[in-house]
Amino acid sequence: MLPKIKVFSWRISHNILPTYDNTARICHKFSNVCPKCKNREETLIHAMKDYPMTHEILTLRGLNNKLLNESYKCYIDWLEDVLCKLDAKATADFFTLLCDKIIQPP
Repeated sequence: MLPKIKVFSWRISHNILPTYDNTARICHKFSNVCPKCKNREETLIHAMKDYPMTHEILTLRGLNNKLLNESYKCYIDWLEDVLCKLDAKATADFFTLLCDKIIQPP
């Protein structure tokens, strides 16, 4: 696994990616609304699973619909369920996909 993917996955597991929700916790006047869809708070679970483009990419890549449609409060709970279903190669592909295709500036 590439070092940038390892760092990215570590940041995900510790919920320290710079989502608008995390930024708003530090800077209280900062809006936590997703800048891309403007429909919901940009939490980690929204950015990585619920955001429409993300959801479509994960569906096209063959991720189980039950895992995409089930409601999770914490991203780490969803990620744990996903990783239990994937083998090592699929896990590396999953993190590469998230890192390269989903995390883009607004």
